[in-house]
Formats: sequence, C-alpha cells, structure tokens
Amino acid sequence: MPTTSESWFDKVEPWLNRVLECLEVVVVLVLAGAILVATGYEIIWIVRGGDPSASQARLTGALKSLNENWKALLLLLIPLFYRTIRGFLERVEEFAGAKAPRSPKSTSPETPNPPELTQQEANPAALDDTEQG
Repeated sequence: MPTTSESWFDKVEPWLNRVLECLEVVVVLVLAGAILVATGYEIIWIVRGGDPSASQARLTGALKSLNENWKALLLLLIPLFYRTIRGFLERVEEFAGAKAPRSPKSTSPETPNPPELTQQEANPAALDDTEQG
C-alpha cells in the first residue's frame, strides 16, 4: 500500500480556501447592498412618506428603532470588516499581556544581497567630465 505525504485535506485545502474567499466577498457585497437599500428606504420614508406633517414622528420612530437595535447593526458589521480585522490581529505583536513570537528576519539563499558599487561604477558620467576638463 503506497503512502502519500499529503493527506486528502492538503489537496482540498487550496480549493476550500478559494471558495471561502469567494463566499466572503459575496456576503460582504450582499450585506453592504442590503444596508444601503434599507438606509435609502428609511431616508425616503422619513422625508416623503405619506402625511408631510408626520415627518417628525417618522424620524422619531426611526431613531428610536436604531437606539433599540444598535447591537444587531454591530453583528452585521463583523462580516463586513472580517478580513481587515483578521489581518490586523495576525500582525499584532502584543495584546492583553500576551506576546506573539517573532519570526526571524533572514534573507533566503536564492536572493543574495547585490555587491556594492564603487564610486566609478555608480557615477561614470562624473569620470568623463573630469577627464575632459
């Protein structure tokens, strides 16, 4: 029986990661669209809805509804900023007394530092001017 160094999950993981990224974009776009449509509808309803003299009462009702349900809005914001927050937390070095281990900064052997240029190699035009003068 041949043994493979990769498990089935190692083969499927890149595909699952790609699907997750696509679903994340779809969720963010749908939530952003729904929030924009609901906000636009609410504004139009406050300004132009039904009886013009009741505009103040509609505004009061809308603000009271927002005041009572602000926690639900926070839950909607989590998927919208998930990628940003995740990237930030991955780069944080210290939080709440816990320190993340630092990865060593080393150069790979494939990309060595280039040799330093001498004054003649760095500015050959200056040499030509001094030779002519």
